[in-house]
Amino acid sequence: MSPKQKFSISFFFIITGLTILATILMGLRFLAN
Repeated sequence: MSPKQKFSISFFFIITGLTILATILMGLRFLAN
């Protein structure tokens, strides 16, 4: 695997992780209200 591929895959995982975290936080905030 080339370094560029590795970078794009890790970048994709970071974005996905942040999106999931944001969704969970929104859900928790919604439930808390």
